Amino acid sequence: MGWTSLKSYVQTELAYEGNTITDDLLSDYANQAVDIISEVVRPLPISITLSSLQRDGEAYLLPRTLVGPLVVTCEGFVVPTVPLEDYQRMAETGGPIVCHVSGLRFFTTSTSPESVNIHGAQALPHYVVGEDDPDPMKALPLRFDKLPAHYVLANYRAGADVPSEVARVQRHMTLWQDGLAAAHAAVRGLGAQEYRF
Repeated sequence: MGWTSLKSYVQTELAYEGNTITDDLLSDYANQAVDIISEVVRPLPISITLSSLQRDGEAYLLPRTLVGPLVVTCEGFVVPTVPLEDYQRMAETGGPIVCHVSGLRFFTTSTSPESVNIHGAQALPHYVVGEDDPDPMKALPLRFDKLPAHYVLANYRAGADVPSEVARVQRHMTLWQDGLAAAHAAVRGLGAQEYRF
């Protein structure tokens, strides 16, 4: 659902109760939904080689669009992520390859960055007011297109003494929560292995 369709759907729903929403507020709520979808559903898997990342002293800087949890591999083996104290001890004494993540700073004891791969998910792009591109929902199956609209309508103001607003919030909160869970299952299912008898 691009910006135009999102705006039209939300405005139509709010018009039933005599409400309106500004573009800026609609964008804020819709992009909150997109961020939650990125974290929960993780529809855009991504793999990055450590050697492609910018260095900052001892650390490598992870992209801001990377969504965890991360799985780190080196030559096909999973590299454990350890607390800072354990990482510092292993970096000084040697031993197995380990890594540590602090915010967007990535540390590893590996001496060959070209053999270290970081696997995670890439965040969905945000809506831009007035533009249909990017459409964050393109990465999900079509039936989940309205998830951001449901989030907006579930979280937009509602007076406790206005039955139509309360009903709107309850209805769209259910659609949001159920849709988010279904999107997570659907995206996981797209990567499922073939069933064997």
